[in-house]
Amino acid sequence: MIITVGSTNPVKLEAVKKIAGELMPDAEVNCVNTPSSVSEMPMSDEETISGAVNRAREALKYSGADYGVGIEGGVDDNENGMFLCAWVAVLSKDGIRGLACTGKIQLPARVADGIRSGRELGPLMDELTGRNDVKHAEGTYGILTMGRISREKSFEEAITCAFMKFINKEWY
Repeated sequence: MIITVGSTNPVKLEAVKKIAGELMPDAEVNCVNTPSSVSEMPMSDEETISGAVNRAREALKYSGADYGVGIEGGVDDNENGMFLCAWVAVLSKDGIRGLACTGKIQLPARVADGIRSGRELGPLMDELTGRNDVKHAEGTYGILTMGRISREKSFEEAITCAFMKFINKEWY
């Protein structure tokens, strides 16, 4: 069985490898850089879901994949504040789709204001923390949760949930 991830981001790839290893030990996991075909900083759940599905659809076209996985981060700005989350889409070659999201975390006002002014989260967090390439390390989740939930850990839970449609067939 081949699972192709629609991203070359090492955090996303490692999260899929870990969960695939637990759920489907015989799976081969590889990656390919695919476009999300949404904005750099998706501003709604709908746009973020579209980005994840687009990445999964493109990933499914490569390497004879049985499953394509797309992971897309974005924000949902509503009357309660701006919330960060990532959506995971798993598409099978049979046309079945599994979908799940990470837990949502409210962004601090200075981060939300930066995003509302057109900034992308990764470079903004680099600037605010004085660090380089936060999104390929613990991510905003890790910074805001003081290391309790890393970006990779948040992805792992959502990847698990998105794959359940294929694993726990008795319920789906």
